[in-house]
Amino acid sequence: MNWVAIGMLLVFLGMMIMIFGSMFEVTKEETKVERAGIIMLGPIPLVWGTDKRLILPLILFVIILMVFWFMMR
Repeated sequence: MNWVAIGMLLVFLGMMIMIFGSMFEVTKEETKVERAGIIMLGPIPLVWGTDKRLILPLILFVIILMVFWFMMR
């Protein structure tokens, strides 16, 4: 299996998880939503979020991605 197929499969699985998660959400209570994300522009990461608790694990994940990026070059 090549890298393009693996990437497309991961994107598809992520979309399915988001769709099923929104369909089965049954809570009617008002909840606080916290978000965080990563955009990788080559080896340069852009990390954002609404809570430190979410951002710190993403920074660790970005460091691992950057090490992997430089090892593959």
